[in-house]
Amino acid sequence: MTKLALLALALFAPLAAQAQHHGHHGHAAPAATASADSAKGMAEGTVRRVDAARGTVSIAHGPIAHMNMPPMTMNFNAAEGVDLSTLKTGDKIRFEASDQGGKLMLHGFEAAN
Repeated sequence: MTKLALLALALFAPLAAQAQHHGHHGHAAPAATASADSAKGMAEGTVRRVDAARGTVSIAHGPIAHMNMPPMTMNFNAAEGVDLSTLKTGDKIRFEASDQGGKLMLHGFEAAN
């Protein structure tokens, strides 16, 4: 290879690798994406208390990275359409949560393995 070809390879190879990584990263994104005004993400926890009548659930959870929240026990309000009637104390769940103006919202949940 000529010196010019080696220089071009040295300059553009990192950009090409970054572009490939960025494209690959998009394939790993979850099927459901969060809206811009309510950044949501999955976390894991154990149900401590359910008040289906009030639409609240207390969850002892691990870190919630997208909310910069360390492990703790917090109360979440069920978002519209979320049915808490199937939850009971002690259930281990994966859940989707967000902070909407200081109000913690539960957008969905599923049984954790």
